[in-house]
Amino acid sequence: MEPRPTVDFTVLARATRKFRKEQGLSLRSAAEQCGVSASTLSRIEREEARPDIDTIRRVVDWAGLPLEKVLLRRRDTEGRRKPASKPAEVMARFEAHLRAEPNLDPDTADALAGFLKIAYREMLRKKG
Repeated sequence: MEPRPTVDFTVLARATRKFRKEQGLSLRSAAEQCGVSASTLSRIEREEARPDIDTIRRVVDWAGLPLEKVLLRRRDTEGRRKPASKPAEVMARFEAHLRAEPNLDPDTADALAGFLKIAYREMLRKKG
């Protein structure tokens, strides 16, 4: 039986904080909109919370973030991450991290994602 996927709380925290800031919302207003307490949202943004899946779902839905963007790859029996089986999965992870980075504006994140796609395809071509 494969282990269940786990949540990348760093991606969740950064994406949540970035979205809230982009919307110009206080913690209290954002929390009301997504249906969690202000303290819970604050703890999520600071990576101090390990919310249940219902809370995670409310937050990602509110922020317009696909749930898949915050899920880590499954782990093998020794607890190591299994490598992504498809290049598209690897690129999705890169893009999620870039878009969640609070110091990057959306245009810069898209430009970097485009650059990484080209570099990654080239690496795969040379490797394969």
